[in-house]
Amino acid sequence: MVVFHLIINNSCNLCCKYCGELAFDKKINSNYCNFPEVDESLPEEMAFNVSDLVSFLKKYNNPVLVFYGGEPLLSYTKIEDIVKAIDFPCTYVIQTNGLLLDKISSTILNNFSTILVSIDGCKETTDYFRGVGTYDKLVQNIKFILKNGYKGNIIARMTLMEPISFYDEVMYLLNNKDYCFKEIHWQLNANFYPDFKFRKFKLWSKTYFSDLKKLYSFWLDELQKGNVIKLYPFLGITKRLIDLENNKDFEGYYLPCGAGHYGFGIQTDGNIVPCPIMVGMYTYYIGNIFSKITEKELMHKSIKPSGCDLCKYYSICGGRCLYSNITKPWDKQDYDFLCDLTKKTIDVVTNGYNTRIKQFIFEKKLCVDDFSYKEYIGPEIIP
Repeated sequence: MVVFHLIINNSCNLCCKYCGELAFDKKINSNYCNFPEVDESLPEEMAFNVSDLVSFLKKYNNPVLVFYGGEPLLSYTKIEDIVKAIDFPCTYVIQTNGLLLDKISSTILNNFSTILVSIDGCKETTDYFRGVGTYDKLVQNIKFILKNGYKGNIIARMTLMEPISFYDEVMYLLNNKDYCFKEIHWQLNANFYPDFKFRKFKLWSKTYFSDLKKLYSFWLDELQKGNVIKLYPFLGITKRLIDLENNKDFEGYYLPCGAGHYGFGIQTDGNIVPCPIMVGMYTYYIGNIFSKITEKELMHKSIKPSGCDLCKYYSICGGRCLYSNITKPWDKQDYDFLCDLTKKTIDVVTNGYNTRIKQFIFEKKLCVDDFSYKEYIGPEIIP
């Protein structure tokens, strides 16, 4: 299976505190030291024909196409054209802020297996990071698509940073009166910009890790009842532990997101990058949609994080994030701090797996397949 994140545009209708605001903060960005050269001339929107994309995808057996941006639904008519043009088995996914979900045709959207929506918790928290009114519009649109027949998965995709209470926000999403999310992924806003010294990440991480342990205890208690809540960082690490115990062949590639091996990004100019956030990093281009590159050839060009392969956590963590491993926006001591936090997270889940989950499986309260999920589409990244 191969997953393509189609970067259908490079525009967005929000300016979130951990994305747009940081991207244009000169004080922060002046601290970049060794950022790879980037092609600044990329088209703002997909600049090749739909037929070119269809011809490219047709070479793959049931590819997964993830619509990505920018904000992909700013190009909802183009998305509709692409789905209408594909006449072979293809799995559709979209990662969106959700503000335009009411614009795309329900006939088209109902073909999607998964929608990942950006939400950070309650109304106050989501609006604080993403802009006033974001929460209400997103929830309104989720209700709208469900009313219009959407039956696929809806995954809450949280971005975490100080000062929020991580545990409270996850529990809110699981139990809120507006819409109860059944699947949640979270990712730390960490090591994406050279912003460490401008933040209180180190201090806040103590609260985050305490919340993580509390949330993991809750997750284990639910597992004991036979209830597998799809909290993806816990689910993903557990699935990796199961796969390693069963001697799954990872071909020496361990990044849970699959970037650069199982998953790739297609830029607006048709060039292929190992990861959809590596837009314009032309040193790492591995082909384009106009070539006859095959799935085997793409995987043969695998790009792996460097300097992690001797670490005992590597087969689970895989280097955590290919983009940040290459760009190195945080200084080494700050990166090492994040690395230690990742290791502690893995230790918590590993301990729970060895002491409780194996017993649940032995007692047949759960089975191994309960921890399976659709991989490489976006929600399996180690936070």
